[in-house]
Amino acid sequence: MRLLVYLAERGNQVCSTQELINHIWEGNEAVGKPALRKRIYQLRIALSELGGNDLIETIPKKGYRLNRTNSILPRTNLNNRKRILNLFYSVAGIILFLIVIKLMYPGIFHTLAHRLNH
Repeated sequence: MRLLVYLAERGNQVCSTQELINHIWEGNEAVGKPALRKRIYQLRIALSELGGNDLIETIPKKGYRLNRTNSILPRTNLNNRKRILNLFYSVAGIILFLIVIKLMYPGIFHTLAHRLNH
């Protein structure tokens, strides 16, 4: 969700891979580059299911941008708008859940990452 919001806030501006890694993964390139490609892929799938084909553009050797000329909102029907809202609320719920877990168990994500790497 942070990636989509970050791209949306920049309009048609191209965001470099490094800029996105710095913002989303706090500069952690080892995790950032593969994770960025995966998240872009997942966003494209989710947006295409809602009618937003080609909404995220890859600009070769420069980065990514949100192509606002292919906006999904004007051409969606009421059911698709409900799906968009449901998707938003689902993602927001997951983010809220992760924040609560982080507050309750401050070292949980570090511990999980450590266990996954070994």
